[in-house]
Amino acid sequence: MKHSRYDFYINQYVEFTTRSMFGGLGLFHKGAMFALVADNLLILRGGKDLSCAMNLLGCKQYRQVKKRTIASVDYFDVTALYDCKAEALPQLIIDSAMFAFQQKKWQSNGRDKRIRELINLQFSIERMLSKVGVIDLATLQEIGAAHAFSLLKRRYGEQVNAQLLWKLAAAIEGIHWWLLQEPKKKQLWQQYRKLSFGISDVENSSDTNSFDTNSFDTNSFDTNSFDTNISEIKGSEIKSTD
Repeated sequence: MKHSRYDFYINQYVEFTTRSMFGGLGLFHKGAMFALVADNLLILRGGKDLSCAMNLLGCKQYRQVKKRTIASVDYFDVTALYDCKAEALPQLIIDSAMFAFQQKKWQSNGRDKRIRELINLQFSIERMLSKVGVIDLATLQEIGAAHAFSLLKRRYGEQVNAQLLWKLAAAIEGIHWWLLQEPKKKQLWQQYRKLSFGISDVENSSDTNSFDTNSFDTNSFDTNSFDTNISEIKGSEIKSTD
């Protein structure tokens, strides 16, 4: 098993194994990857409230370089917290490992489910997603709601609105879309705009502050109105988008 300078510290809070990943060293708790050591940096997996907590602590989101593309993934650089022995870091490590394990367990249990069987979704949405290359639950979970919505928006334009983004995100979490909180909706909308238009949170701060989820006409959304005769996209690929 390969080692890093962080091993002794992390092992005080979480049992883990290591494996070479993405040009660095992946840390796994019960088979679920929760951290990455790359370029001597400690990069911790986020998710839900955990990502918000690391953002508030000033941790930058990790950007993974893939050939000619750069993808922002749900991992955060916590090296500065380690170097200054921040009191918050042990709990972040524990929460990250637990979340990664729970997510892996949930995905394993639900991997055989069809998209139409998820809460908030139905056959028409499943068919729409298949036309942009999101053919199963595993793919939807991997690319996330904002990326899937950006692909749908690119194909269907004004036929889809923000409610579908909420539905996709909530389906991944296994909850009804009405339960999504406003901060989560704003975060999803920012992710979508960045993927589609390259607008960062800082560049779009004024637009973000004026964002009102109630301004969308969600009652007019009808997935059954889509043209079901559109030919299937063959050889579709999901590519990372900055």
